[in-house]
Formats: sequence, structure tokens, C-alpha cells
Amino acid sequence: MFQIQKKTSGTVPVFHLIGEIDENVNLEDLIQFSETEAIFHTKGVTRINSAGARSWIYFFESLQKKGIHFSFTECSPAIVDQMNLIANFRAGGKVISIYVPFSCKSCKSELFAVFPIAQLVQSQGKVPDLKCSKCGGNAHFDEIEDEYLGFLKRLK
Repeated sequence: MFQIQKKTSGTVPVFHLIGEIDENVNLEDLIQFSETEAIFHTKGVTRINSAGARSWIYFFESLQKKGIHFSFTECSPAIVDQMNLIANFRAGGKVISIYVPFSCKSCKSELFAVFPIAQLVQSQGKVPDLKCSKCGGNAHFDEIEDEYLGFLKRLK
């Protein structure tokens, strides 16, 4: 089941999106606000199917047409996958940070760490290794950099 939790950061609404975005999710009905800026925290988005991606794009394109500035923070791997697959998935929104998958060879743990886009752009898409939070070993980026971070080439 898809959920939205609305909070505020100063005067800017922050929408925490949680769950799967599919044909049953109508973002237009679920997200209401009157401000000219919004933040969408997408850490909790677990999956997006093709109908959900279409609804997402229509919703965010409508915000852009209304002159609303919006950004995406802590983008889940599901969101990152869509940004790589669909050129206009951001619909003019600014990506602030993304979650990056890691794996630890020592204890076989799967980990995720959030990285600011500015850091990834500055490092030219090179993800640094991470210390495993479970065993202290070295955790390595668990994707192909050029594929997982391919959307960075389209950011402006």
C-alpha cells in the first residue's frame, strides 16, 4: 500500500513517499499543497511499474507547468532505476541525494548509503568504498557505476 507523510521544513512542504507506485496510485489526488516549492523524500519508494511511472511523470510535469520548484532527496534504488530508464522522469525536478547499494565481502551484508549528487558529480561518478556497519570490513559499490549513475550525465 502506498502512503504519503507530509511534514514541513520551514515553510516548504516535505512529502515522504512510501511503498509501491503503480496503476492504483494517483499522485494528483494524494499530494495537495499551495506553496511554490516542495521536497519529495523518496527513500521509501520500493517499486514503480510502467503505469506508476507514467502517473509520476504527468504529476511532476504538471507541477513544473505551474511554476512550482521541487526537488527529490534520498532517492531509493527504485527511483534511481527509473531516472536511468526514462529521460524525463525527473520532470524538471532537482535531485539532491540518492541511496547507493553496497555489499560487504567479509560478512556478506547488503548495505545502503546516501550520497549527495554534488559529491557524485564532483567525483565524476566514482563511488567511494564504505565501512560495513556490521563487521567493519570494506563494503564495495554493488552496481555497475556507469549504469547506476548514468542519469548523472543528464543532470543540469
